[in-house]
Amino acid sequence: MSSHFNSLVNAEGATVEDAKIKPYKNVTEDDWIWLCDNVFNTTAFKKRSAAGKKAREAVPYNHRGGSKSHAVHVEAVHFCHL
Repeated sequence: MSSHFNSLVNAEGATVEDAKIKPYKNVTEDDWIWLCDNVFNTTAFKKRSAAGKKAREAVPYNHRGGSKSHAVHVEAVHFCHL
């Protein structure tokens, strides 16, 4: 949802008020306005968002194991080779 908000606000000449007019899918208008005012437009959220983006970019690979953890995959491979 924050990426939707950012795409609306980062549009040339757009403001937070412009973003409030176009809510994210399946979010009520009241909830969207509250999120815009109290979450997405706060300094704390922007700081956390930037830190999370930086951390995700630092990961050298994407997890491709589905819902199983790496340890479960290792154990399955080990079990198959017995």
